[in-house]
This record gives sequence, structure tokens and C-alpha cells, in this order.
Amino acid sequence: LNSLEVGYYELDLAGTVTDGSDIAGTILGSSTEGLIGKNFAEFCDAENAQALYEIYHNVYETGQPAKEVEYYFTAPNGIKILSETSAALVRDADGEPIGFRGIIRDVTERKEAEEELKNSRRRMKQIIDFLPDPTWVVDNQGRVVAWNIAIEELTGVRADEILGKGNFEYAMPFYGERRPILIDLVLNWDESYQEKYPGLRVLENQLISEETYIPMLGENGLYLAATARILYDSERKPTGAIESVRDISERKKAEEETARLLAETQQRNAELKIINQVGQKLAGELDLQKMIDLVGETLSEALNSHILYIAVFDQKTDKIRFPYCNVDNKQIEQPAMRLDKGLTPKILKSRQPLLCGTFQEQVDQGAIIAFGECEAYLGVPLLAGKKAIGVLSVQHPKPYRYTDTDMRLASTVATNLGVAIENSRLYTQIEQALDVAEHDLEIGREIQAGFLPQTLPKIPGWEVVSYFLAAREVAG
Repeated sequence: LNSLEVGYYELDLAGTVTDGSDIAGTILGSSTEGLIGKNFAEFCDAENAQALYEIYHNVYETGQPAKEVEYYFTAPNGIKILSETSAALVRDADGEPIGFRGIIRDVTERKEAEEELKNSRRRMKQIIDFLPDPTWVVDNQGRVVAWNIAIEELTGVRADEILGKGNFEYAMPFYGERRPILIDLVLNWDESYQEKYPGLRVLENQLISEETYIPMLGENGLYLAATARILYDSERKPTGAIESVRDISERKKAEEETARLLAETQQRNAELKIINQVGQKLAGELDLQKMIDLVGETLSEALNSHILYIAVFDQKTDKIRFPYCNVDNKQIEQPAMRLDKGLTPKILKSRQPLLCGTFQEQVDQGAIIAFGECEAYLGVPLLAGKKAIGVLSVQHPKPYRYTDTDMRLASTVATNLGVAIENSRLYTQIEQALDVAEHDLEIGREIQAGFLPQTLPKIPGWEVVSYFLAAREVAG
């Protein structure tokens, strides 16, 4: 008996110790001899004594043994010992009950360790619940062992609905299907995954996903950043993994807005650069065709056009002529057209830009195909004051190639060209008027010069001279 790791004892029907092992005595804080003759109730408080009495009485009544019953004994030094006992009924040769025999072990340390483990888990749960980021923990079998308040709020899944569940249950709120996610990859990482998941950062025992879009969360989906790490016990053996996610949707929106504003600023700067270049060159040029060629070449490059034409309305012929027409970087001759059908007359009459994303949209607007089919069409009027004197158009095979930004650039350049064309016309008219005036003045000078005699008279005692100053104006 003394070789057993647990204590052995025997009681009579009154609960008095009749025999026992040294270990039993040690557990109860006495020697074996000191145990014999004492009633079990002497080692317990009233509450535990009553509980033991009921257990032994049940064994006596039913004949069924009691197994692993926990109760507190009080040692002679006053220390309470939590013990675990099992008891069975002892019968004599005639089968009559004569007492009880059982085993006893001190489980105080084990119970304290279990309580400490419970407290540790409770503290860990409280810590995880306190974390502001949605967090959960799984064991080595993939069962959920922790699910904090933040992840409840993010997914709408309560902890009591998912704790203890495996089979990728935690993936359902994110993807609507059972599938491995970051917390599974970190537990079963393979170097070949790096090629399959290029967006992951791999650190020691840790995986980081900088950005993942989850369409099932939130009203319009959420962008999440995630981190998963392996958990180890005191012997550095993996016991599971923990994953935390963070909603970065607002940051993502801010980044996208910043990128949009930056791109818009860069685009606007590029527009202004083109506008300034065109403006400077137009300011120093009076030749009409050279001005038109300059604008055509500049916008063809800036807007990456497949077709670009500049049309000017000729009031004398009441037709639209095309001084510039570029198709696939080749200048072509385009005959004049009447001011009745097509997109160009429509823009001239309305004095408004026209933007079509597809060929069908052009047809719906009344297009006449003159240069071949292109999906995207952008046309803007050449304005001189409130008057439209022509049209600038760009076209591209790709649908929706041109945007409001392109329309703004084309409109500004077209307006500059319209003003330059009108200025050129006015300059030509002034030059012609000056030529007429000079011709008329020359005729006047000849007429006025004819008023003087061919030869001067000779009068004795007089000296006759002549003087001529041409008049600036001639009146009838």
C-alpha cells in the first residue's frame, strides 16, 4: 500500500479509520498510527463532513462506489487541503456491509494550477476583449477559442455563436464560404505561398496583410489590414494562432482622394502648360494656316487622337471648310461641306461642346461618317466673342477615351484659336483698308499737283516761286 502514489484508507460503517497507508497519513497531516481510530469528520469542517457522510451513505445504500469526489480536509496545522477520494463498500464473507475502503490524493496543487489556468484564460479573454481591433484566437485544430467584442461588432457574429467551432467557421462572415484565411496560413505556412499571395509580408512566425478588400462587410465593403501570429506554450510548441484586423477604409478613402487631387493637379498643370504654350505661339503668329497647324499638332499629341480636324465656317460660301484634318498622323484633304447635317454643324449652331463615349452615341446625335468610325468623339466650338466661327474635334477608337478634363482643355485651346483667327481676319481687313487709303491718297496728290502751272510766269520786278503740300484727306 505504501508504494502507491495515492493514499489508501479503510473505514468502518461509523466512519472510523481502521487502516491506511503512510501516504494517506501524510496527505491528512498525520502518521498512519495517528489516523487509526479517528473518525473522518475530525478532519473536516461541518459542511465537508456532512457532504462526505451523504456520499458514504449513498455508497452504503446503493452499493455503488463513489469516484473522484473533491472535498477539503483540515490538517492538524490548520492548513486546508483539497483532496480527491474514491470509496467503495466492503462486505464480509456473508455479503454484509462492514465498512468502506478507498483512495485519497492531494489535489491542492493541481486545483490551484487549474484555477490559475482559468484565471489566466479569463485575464487573456479580458485583455483580448479590451483590444480595440477585431481579434480572435484558434487552437491547433482550428477551433475558435477567443472572439473579442470588436470582432463581434465588425462581423455581427456573437462569441457564443462561434466559440468552439472549427472547419473555417470564422471565414464565413468575411467571405461567405469556408476557406483558409491569414490565421490558417500562419499556422501552416509554406514558402510556395509567397508567390500565391504576393501582397503578404512574412516575418518570423507572423504574417501581415497590408490591405484586403472585403465586399461582404459594411454597407459598401471594407478595406482591412490584418496581422496573424503563431502562439506557443512554455516549451515553444505551437498551441494555435491569433489574428487581428483593422478597418482602414477611411484611410484608404483619404489616400484615394489625395491621389485623385494630386492627379487632378498634375493634369491641370499639364493643361495650363499646353494652354500657355499655344497662347504664346498664337500671340506671335498672324498667318492663319500656321496658327491652325500649330493648334492641330499640339492637341493631336496632348490628347493622343486618332482623328483631329479643325473646321472653319466660310460666310461667303455658307460652307464649312477643313484647313486641318489629321488621320493617323497623316494630313488629308477634306472637301467643304454644307451647314446642314452632322455633328460639326450641330456644334456650330449650339455653340456648345459635344462629348460622345461610343459610336452609337454619335449616331444618336446625328453623326455623318466622314473620316471612318471611331468610338470616342469630342467636339468643341471655336468661339470669337459670342460667335462660333468653327469647330475643333478629336476622335479615338477606344470607347469613353475622352473625359470632361479633355473637353475643358480642348475648349480653352479652341477659344484661344478662335480669338486668334478673328484677330487675323481683322488684321487682314485693316491691311486691306490701309492699301485702299494709300491708293486714294496717291490719286489725290496727283490731282492736287495738277492745280499748279507747268511753268511759272515771269513778271518784271517780281520773283515767283511755287510750294506744294499734299492734303491728308480728299473730299468730293
